[in-house]
Amino acid sequence: MSIENNLKRIADSLEIIAASMQSPGATTAPAALQPAPTATEVVNAQAQALDAMTTPAPPAIQPAPAATVAPIITPEMLNEAAMAKMNEKGDNGASVIGLLGTFGVQSITQLQPTQYVDFKTKLEAL
Repeated sequence: MSIENNLKRIADSLEIIAASMQSPGATTAPAALQPAPTATEVVNAQAQALDAMTTPAPPAIQPAPAATVAPIITPEMLNEAAMAKMNEKGDNGASVIGLLGTFGVQSITQLQPTQYVDFKTKLEAL
């Protein structure tokens, strides 16, 4: 086929299409032409599509803080330390009894577990 023949066939097809659109029985209206998007609009649309496809990175996992282990102190340990301190001081326990009074108790067994560390620290300082 030559170019001339191709052009003739295209022209004939266009005449048939134009005639069918102008005939009173035509039910389809020609589509409205829309302006081509600008380069900026294309770039913005692509950026929005890319943003929609990407997911934010998950937050970095922070290591758990190292647990501080409080020394385990029992009333028996406090009794032993108090006895050793009384023997060391030789004051018949007056200093230990005075220390217990600062905690509002009369004996080591009346101390609250939350007071053990503080009592032991102050006992060692006597």
